Amino acid sequence: KGDVFFNRCSSCNFDIDESTKFCPNCGSNCQQAGVIKCNKCGMENLSSVSFCKQCGNNLKQNRSREIKQKFAAFLEKPQAKLGVALGILLIIVAASTFYYLNFMSKSHYLAYYGEASRKIETANDILVNNTTAENLKNEKIADLQNQLQVQRDELMNFEKTFSNTHVLQEYSEHHKNLLALLDKEIAMIEETKLVIGKPLNKETDNVIDSLKANIEEAKGLSEKIKVEERNFDLGKGITVLPHQLTMFVEEQRTINKEKIARLLLMNDFFQKVDTMIQRYDSSKLDLGANLDNLRKGGYTWNDYFNTLEMARAFRVGLRNQIDFIKAPKGAENVKRQFSEVVSLAIQYCDKMNSGAQLEYMYRYPDAEKSYNEAKAINTKVQATYSDFINNYQTEKNRLTNMENL
Repeated sequence: KGDVFFNRCSSCNFDIDESTKFCPNCGSNCQQAGVIKCNKCGMENLSSVSFCKQCGNNLKQNRSREIKQKFAAFLEKPQAKLGVALGILLIIVAASTFYYLNFMSKSHYLAYYGEASRKIETANDILVNNTTAENLKNEKIADLQNQLQVQRDELMNFEKTFSNTHVLQEYSEHHKNLLALLDKEIAMIEETKLVIGKPLNKETDNVIDSLKANIEEAKGLSEKIKVEERNFDLGKGITVLPHQLTMFVEEQRTINKEKIARLLLMNDFFQKVDTMIQRYDSSKLDLGANLDNLRKGGYTWNDYFNTLEMARAFRVGLRNQIDFIKAPKGAENVKRQFSEVVSLAIQYCDKMNSGAQLEYMYRYPDAEKSYNEAKAINTKVQATYSDFINNYQTEKNRLTNMENL
């Protein structure tokens, strides 16, 4: 019998006769494999075997040599040289592009730190420079509230953008610290707004304590962020903020106490004046009508003179009470006007008494002159009193409102 040569199935590695067309184990086509010629004896062998079946030559070395020879021959062709050059160029371009994109991505990312530094510095400058005693006047507080709201919104928008930015691995810790620092800055602005908006609130002291703690934490976070010469050092300036707000709160509380004290004085003053106005209104007499009644026999001269004396005495006593009242600062004009009205009323009584005395002595022309003068004075009394009442109610509303004290 002749020698039988065996190969191995390229699919399942099963031993098969080299003449076999299909593998009896897996059914794969065994004749599809390529053929390689032994460079030593010229025998054709399947490309899947490692040694020549006739001479035992190492076919793998033969394949390697053939590949090198073919590649060398390929390189001799002009088109091949151009292709290799283009390939090298493409590799260089790809490497350069990768480096550039990586560099640009890093630069873009680090730019956020510079922007954050500027925004935080601006916010802190507004917080410190606008919370001094000079700047925290009533007319400036609303403007400051608006400025702080703008800074808060800007920081919150920036924080949202930054939190969604792709984090470079080497900056992950700085990224986390910067987000925490932005949170602290936003909290500091909110707390400052609360203090200047409601300085008399009982919770204000706790808010200032919280502000102090947030400032210390913000300083600690800022010292941890060291990114490409970006400076996040908050400095000592921001530490004066709680002190400035404390001074503002204490000043507002002092002013409020003084306002309450003035309000009590105003209320007491206007209560007394209200009582005197009621007494004045209830004591009004039509002395002219009483005189007509006298002339008709309804009164005696003695009764009329007693009426005049009582009317004058009442008004003199009322004026003394008005003058005795201590008017709080700002209410002096109310007291002066009321006293002026009562003084004119006393003059009216005196003129009516003078006319009655002259009429009693039958000096009718002189009596008529006094009565006319008394009538003119009474007209002035009524006009002055009407002006006083209108002004009195306005001043009372104004001076018993704490916002105006």
